[in-house]
Amino acid sequence: MKLLELDPKSHYLKLRVDGEDDLWDLYNVLYKGDRLIGRTTREIKEGSSSKRRSMFLEVKIEWAELQPMANRLRVHGIVTAGPEEFDVLGKNHTISISSGDEIAIYKDESWIDMDIRRLKDAERRVTTSIMICAVDSEDFAAAKLMNYGLDILEKISIDYHIKGTPELEGKYKSSKLQMLAKEIIQKSGSIQARKVIIAGPAFLKEQVRRAVLDINPAINIDLMDTSYGGVKGIYEVVKKGALQELLREFDIVEEDRLMEEFNRRISKDGAVLYGIKDIEEASKIGAVETLMVSNDVLHSSDLEIRRRTISLMEDVERKKGKVKIFMAEHNTKIWLKSLGGIAALLRFKV
Repeated sequence: MKLLELDPKSHYLKLRVDGEDDLWDLYNVLYKGDRLIGRTTREIKEGSSSKRRSMFLEVKIEWAELQPMANRLRVHGIVTAGPEEFDVLGKNHTISISSGDEIAIYKDESWIDMDIRRLKDAERRVTTSIMICAVDSEDFAAAKLMNYGLDILEKISIDYHIKGTPELEGKYKSSKLQMLAKEIIQKSGSIQARKVIIAGPAFLKEQVRRAVLDINPAINIDLMDTSYGGVKGIYEVVKKGALQELLREFDIVEEDRLMEEFNRRISKDGAVLYGIKDIEEASKIGAVETLMVSNDVLHSSDLEIRRRTISLMEDVERKKGKVKIFMAEHNTKIWLKSLGGIAALLRFKV
């Protein structure tokens, strides 16, 4: 991401999207009622026919939708500014944003400091493309690890064992290994992975590794032990302590750590809270160590809840607490939503 113009006092910001993770960061700083300007195309009637025209439009945002598989962010709203000759004012329109696009954002209210920091962090971020594969005798899955979670690239059901002569079994297993190796090479190449992690139980993962390197010895591969293959194995890899340093910049790892700490404290000393009202009271006396907020709360259509949440976040930071917005689309966010979308680790029990 590149911040091209930034003037929080006038509520205006212009940026360029440079990658998939940038789309996720952008999605999380857009709110209903913001105005977005971008280049788009629209079907325009011309006599008895119509033609798709390229133009700049400003829309007042109604909703935004991230489409990871398509690598784009769709922003829908009412057109508030555009070329007069095309008669588009007041009409519905969706602007699609992809890597390389430049857009501008106006906010009626001031930019949240946390959102500005998020965009500046995204500008400094060095993208690390990592592919995780997990395989056992029944299942194979491959995923790309991204800031907003796991993008599952492939799921395959396999039957690695058959009964027959040793020669038949050998040929069968060799064909399966070749199939998996080619799948890993193709998928890692498509995402330009700097590292591939192959995980699973027993010796199959090592056999897959050798099959991959026999075809392409340049691929950087690490092995990791897990109890499962498939998607379950991939999530097991993410939880492994050995990944903490390698993946320290990814939100998904930090969210897992905080969820586990919250559950540990519940069973031990109870120095936790959930629900905005109780946490607001705890924050007044400086008791909040870490505030956890689901990004769904910040995108709530209830403006009062949004304002209270933002005020709480700012109060926690003023009192030297930490704020973590949960955005990764996996089980940690589901867990936090089950608690009402807001939870806290406390410095002391209240």
